[in-house]
Amino acid sequence: MKGIIFSAAMVMSIVNGSKTQTRRPIKPQPIYGITWLGGNYEAWNYKETYWDKDETMSDLAICKYAPYKPNEILYVRKSRFMPKAAAQLFIIIKTVSVERLQEIGPYHALNEGFGPSCNIFNTDRDSVNPRNVFRNYWNKLYAKKPEYNWEANPFVWAITFERIDKKEK
Repeated sequence: MKGIIFSAAMVMSIVNGSKTQTRRPIKPQPIYGITWLGGNYEAWNYKETYWDKDETMSDLAICKYAPYKPNEILYVRKSRFMPKAAAQLFIIIKTVSVERLQEIGPYHALNEGFGPSCNIFNTDRDSVNPRNVFRNYWNKLYAKKPEYNWEANPFVWAITFERIDKKEK
């Protein structure tokens, strides 16, 4: 069983039922876009350009696999080094898809755990738009990685999940 890391605040959102989605940047970012490969939830195909020995541009098809599959059970980790044996919170993956980060709407931002009362990294105090709160949180999370910040609009894995009891696994 694999683990998935969430911040302490996001773990609390999972526990209280307000977080049922997460977005993770695809690493490395595709250059030319992504193509869905016929109903297989784990394979995504995209092309990257590279320079070969003759200094000519070539396209390289890369198959990138989603980090999680539907119906996969994961344990929630609050830190990188938390052992599986210490896990007390479990989720089951419902869907995995790819989208651009800025495609997130207010409804999905709410499902990310960013409701109007959420003040996590909310520097836009005049806004109660969950999308703006999500944007501020995302930029704080990826402040040192400009290729993944909001303005870069990276491709992300959009993952929906449901909390389950340990005995259900």
